Amino acid sequence: MSAGYVSQPNRCLLFRQDKEGNENRSNYAGEIEVQGAGLFPAALWGRKDKHGKTYLSLRLTKKEPGQQSDDRR
Repeated sequence: MSAGYVSQPNRCLLFRQDKEGNENRSNYAGEIEVQGAGLFPAALWGRKDKHGKTYLSLRLTKKEPGQQSDDRR
């Protein structure tokens, strides 16, 4: 995650990730704090469907209390 970023409830900033030769790694990663539900690591992939149309795929996972952030998904 980018240094100096302060999480705000119900907002998310996603930062471009270096895939380092791993094409399964997400293109972007960050965290979102959902009001009343906690902190969720977020990962975003740019994908193409079988017809060649581009779409975005987003995954949120529940962050357990005390768990360290892992931006390298």
